[in-house]
Amino acid sequence: MKRKGYALIVGGGSMGYFLARSLSREGYRTSVLDRDRERARRIADELGITTYTGDGTDPECLRASGAGDAAHVIAMTPDDGVNLVVCQLAKQEFGAGTTIALISDPKNEELFERLGVDETVCASSMVVRMVENLLPARGMRLLSEIGRSAAEINEFALDDRSPSVGLALSALRLPPECLLVAVARDGDVIVPRGDTALFAGDRVYGLSRTDAASALRSALLGA
Repeated sequence: MKRKGYALIVGGGSMGYFLARSLSREGYRTSVLDRDRERARRIADELGITTYTGDGTDPECLRASGAGDAAHVIAMTPDDGVNLVVCQLAKQEFGAGTTIALISDPKNEELFERLGVDETVCASSMVVRMVENLLPARGMRLLSEIGRSAAEINEFALDDRSPSVGLALSALRLPPECLLVAVARDGDVIVPRGDTALFAGDRVYGLSRTDAASALRSALLGA
């Protein structure tokens, strides 16, 4: 398997463990740095990867664990402050390619980005979004977010009350920042054109800027 670069994970808890296992299987040269010596030893034994014992906020520990060679440094401790410091040190002191931080408080996402962390993963926000996706809101279900949530793809379930039913796409007054990309009907998928008509029972898939999603829902499903 072709190697994809060196990924250093700081924090060997359950999420760090499973991430290390996944990245290793995907062909990354993966190491874990953790404060707990016994946990680091167990990860090394079970995953067959190199682990280091130490504090990820200590530059010498990061140096010893190869942060200077890392294409990716991923801070996965349960402490947002620690994860921020790890990412800043990795980027500023060791020139890490990409820094990724796990955060617990969604309010910290913007702050981390302003302070130079390349990417953030908020576990609580992800769980909320996953549950919301399983509970469609008035016929609309979020399927995917794109570009730091700047755009999204939603599924719209049309019924007899939907104002778009019976209309061709060319007759719909869609917001300018929206595009209908597919229509699922009776087990088939239709790539819509201007003359494609919509019917009750259709599932319509729309790409839009996040701030235009509610307007797209109104156009397809009504208020």
